[in-house]
Amino acid sequence: FSGNIEPIPALLQRVIDHFIQWHLLPEYKRPNGCIINFFEEGEFSQPFLKPPHLDQPVTTLLLSESTMAFGRILVSENDGNYKGPLMLSLKQGYISKNLFSLQS
Repeated sequence: FSGNIEPIPALLQRVIDHFIQWHLLPEYKRPNGCIINFFEEGEFSQPFLKPPHLDQPVTTLLLSESTMAFGRILVSENDGNYKGPLMLSLKQGYISKNLFSLQS
């Protein structure tokens, strides 16, 4: 880790501007950082638990179809896929905001 943090790219700044314009995010909670993950078909991300001290909303923008698992208890299958009490099949372009607050 070099310690150099680049600014949010202009394209993503425009996406954030649209989130605010569409009232998906309030202006006072404008993100000051982002994480971009790339996955090949068949790859999976690890479960994520939003830290309680994190005030900013967690927003996910999907650039391809995906299935997300939600719940207090997730079960890992042999292929790395996770299952939970709530499974959502999401289309390309789906935006989730604060889904981590869902109760199972």
